[in-house]
Amino acid sequence: MSDLGGDYTMSGAAAYLGFAIGGSVADGVILAGHLWGMGATSPNITANGQGGAPGETRLGFAAIGPEFDYYFMPANFFLGATLALSRVTLRTGGRLTSGGTDYSTQVGLAGQFAVGKEWWVSDSWGLGLKGEVTLTANKDNSSSNPPTWTGFAFAVGFSATYN
Repeated sequence: MSDLGGDYTMSGAAAYLGFAIGGSVADGVILAGHLWGMGATSPNITANGQGGAPGETRLGFAAIGPEFDYYFMPANFFLGATLALSRVTLRTGGRLTSGGTDYSTQVGLAGQFAVGKEWWVSDSWGLGLKGEVTLTANKDNSSSNPPTWTGFAFAVGFSATYN
């Protein structure tokens, strides 16, 4: 958002979806490819320290990269970490189909850290709960001296593992 100038902060609830596919390389050790994204409609916006109406703002985030998980057995408690390439997009004002201004970042780096617990519901399926923290840093797409967009997100959700 470099053409807007100043310092902007956005916060609020977002939808989250993630998918990982991989396999066990040793007892309790999983390596996978992880794709995830988040989207927020009308997040709370603070511009240069002043609150403002969110209007029809939409914020999106997507990332892909390798994931490492470690399961502590037999408790089926796990820790996970992903280092990924990420991108952030923002649309201010107007509907998605007309009007408004689009902003986006260059591809940057993101990290995600997870902790969770699963329970076996069959011989092959574990279902559970997990919490995730995502951090991201991406340069703006502007051409001269681009600012860096930084992000922090916390998600709580369900997990399902096929083994």
